Amino acid sequence: MVQSSAEQLKQIVELIDARKVQTFVEVVLPLQAARQAQERIQTGHTKEKLVCKLLRTIFNHRSSGYGKRSVLSDVEQFHYGNSPAYGSRTSICLTDLEEYKMKVLIRAIVSFFVFVVDVVYGNRSYARFYVLETIARVPYFSYLSVLHLYETLGYWRKADWLKVHFAETWNELHHLLIMESLGGNRLWIDRFVAEHIAVAYYWIVVPLYMALPKYAYYLMELIENHAYHTYDGYLNEHEIELKAQPAPQIAIDYYRDGDLYMFEEVQTTLGSTFRRPHVDTLYDVFVNIRDDECEHIKTMVALQQPDARLTFKSPHTLVKVVATSANDTN
Repeated sequence: MVQSSAEQLKQIVELIDARKVQTFVEVVLPLQAARQAQERIQTGHTKEKLVCKLLRTIFNHRSSGYGKRSVLSDVEQFHYGNSPAYGSRTSICLTDLEEYKMKVLIRAIVSFFVFVVDVVYGNRSYARFYVLETIARVPYFSYLSVLHLYETLGYWRKADWLKVHFAETWNELHHLLIMESLGGNRLWIDRFVAEHIAVAYYWIVVPLYMALPKYAYYLMELIENHAYHTYDGYLNEHEIELKAQPAPQIAIDYYRDGDLYMFEEVQTTLGSTFRRPHVDTLYDVFVNIRDDECEHIKTMVALQQPDARLTFKSPHTLVKVVATSANDTN
């Protein structure tokens, strides 16, 4: 029997880093897929390695700028068989240079979005947030349109993806309704600008999602990241005055008193407990909106993983799987 030690594992890592030992990995799956990996081991048909990876996204609540995010990875290896990669029949494979150019293009698109939100509306907070929420929810409409097209054509059906993306549109809709209740859409010019940019964004994201779904999610990750830091900065600057104002009724209904199923579907939970935030003051409302954007970012990051098409599940599905696994072990 082979026994491993910390020193031996360290030596193996050093050999791999020095490229003196080559490992063969066919697919990367989240740690939640460990059970599937073990079941595959028992079939005796495994050939190469599966890497199960758990991503934990950490945010600096005091930082600013839409690029400040760190992702920590805990990696555990299992044997596994062949598995299809991320993407679709319409997906395009890019070289490293092409990937770099694509990311530059996407950052340019997001920079235009940031310019409109931060520069044009920098001194009018609620109008700024109204424009932000009007535009930010549009890519989810694009995802849903393409996914419905795939299902209609009989290509593939992913109910969990549809549920999560619809829940995200529902979440962003309530952000928008909150901003409207605060007077963010009072001027026709603000509605005109936001709605026309939204239409343009929709038709940008639809072909991007069909050809390069990973980068469509990367675009949304950047937008949501900017939204997160925008709200975080606003909370830091206006904490006292926000705590003196009551929460709008639409926020109370969405976060506390209404049907919370859709709210739960946007949450990235590793257990069976969903977020139940306070919603007493306007400050609470903006904290909740900021934290929602954090959830969206983590979802976008998860959907960019190579194995996402195989392993991505909605929060309620994951809770059900966890509960089933717990019952099986008892």
